[in-house]
Amino acid sequence: MSIDLPKTWSPHFSFSLAVVLCTLLLASGVVGWQGVACAEIPLDTIRVDGRLLIVDAQVKFDSVSVGQSSNTHGRLSRTRNQPQVGNPFAMVGLGWGMDQLADDGRAFRSWGQGQNQSIQVQWGMSKTPKRRAGIARSNPFTIEYSLSLEASSMRAMDVDLLPDSLIGFALADLDQSLLAITYSRFPIGVETDTLAISSDRLWLYSATMGFGGNWDINQLVSAHFSTGFSILLNEIQEQRLFEPALDRGYAFEENSWSKASVLPFIECGLHRKWMANLSRAHGFGEVGIRGRWQPNSPQPVWLRLVAKWIWNHA
Repeated sequence: MSIDLPKTWSPHFSFSLAVVLCTLLLASGVVGWQGVACAEIPLDTIRVDGRLLIVDAQVKFDSVSVGQSSNTHGRLSRTRNQPQVGNPFAMVGLGWGMDQLADDGRAFRSWGQGQNQSIQVQWGMSKTPKRRAGIARSNPFTIEYSLSLEASSMRAMDVDLLPDSLIGFALADLDQSLLAITYSRFPIGVETDTLAISSDRLWLYSATMGFGGNWDINQLVSAHFSTGFSILLNEIQEQRLFEPALDRGYAFEENSWSKASVLPFIECGLHRKWMANLSRAHGFGEVGIRGRWQPNSPQPVWLRLVAKWIWNHA
């Protein structure tokens, strides 16, 4: 079988035929591309053997994990998700009762019988308040919750041993001991006498709950302020003594506090930090002085020296 070419076949005819075929192929390619574009093909696509493969490529960048190993990153994540529990601390304080004078009499401790003393053991938690995200600043203060046990040494006298003719009290000039002044009237005259008064040491036990804060004045010194209440664990009596007077009719008054009495207080002071150089200390210490005002209590004013240790909870 043979194909007879037309007699009119010429190079010019061949060139014209090739131009027509190329034009048809180009037009079909443009129409096909527009059809694909009309189908809204996603940008991330790959054409393989005439089929379109859609690629969903997403890049996530975590600036925190840059330069961190996988173990370190996991530890940081757990640390960020952990609640802030604060730093535990323990404190020991030695206190001395301050004399308080009044117009109508003075407490027994003010009459040269020695100051009241106390020892305090305290446990608590120190916590830094939460900061707003994105704010990089140092925290000037921390808040504290505390529970303490206190034992106070008080002085008192046995009022059953006082004579009926007592009109007041006075201090001896030499040894500053307490003297009871008596006054007796007889048909032949008046007799006054002085009797030395002995005192007994009593112990007052209490449990104290407090809430407060520490404000950093500088890197070493901080100011402390707290408030709370004490609950008495035993009963106690205290006498209020008066100077001699004939027209008063009494020489002392006795105040008593029952068990479970609640006594509020306010406390403030200054602390100085002591940075430990111990390799495994994991904390730092503070020493300071505090003053407490506790009205309507056996000892309204206390002055304390405290030593405190705070553990770093990390």
